[in-house]
Amino acid sequence: MADEPKWMEDGGSGPELKTEVVTAGQSGQPAGAEPFDAWCLIELFGHSRIAGRVTAQSLGGASLVRVDVPAVDGRQGFTKFYGPSAIYSIAIVDEAVARAAVMRWRPRPVDAYVLPELSHPQLPFDDDEDRPDGDEEF
Repeated sequence: MADEPKWMEDGGSGPELKTEVVTAGQSGQPAGAEPFDAWCLIELFGHSRIAGRVTAQSLGGASLVRVDVPAVDGRQGFTKFYGPSAIYSIAIVDEAVARAAVMRWRPRPVDAYVLPELSHPQLPFDDDEDRPDGDEEF
């Protein structure tokens, strides 16, 4: 067939694949490679999105994705780290698009979970003298 690559016409096994072992540096990037540094829109598992300046960083021996969310509309900027398995997709964009996404999505540095106020059961005694065994508070 005319549209097939030459190696398929000849019945060959395909182009030779070359592999190379690389050693990661402190940033988690292969030694000698330029570190990743770009404005991005990131989709996370759990239907979350975040935008900001994205770099790779090693923390505790693991490679993580660092997202520096810029300050916009009087809201303070912040930094979050994500494991690669938490990320569904990354789109590289320019700074203006990333800042517009931050203004629209309004990501928060921490999600606050409010617990209902817990009530403590009333003990049958009020002070040490009322305790049946006379022990001090433990």
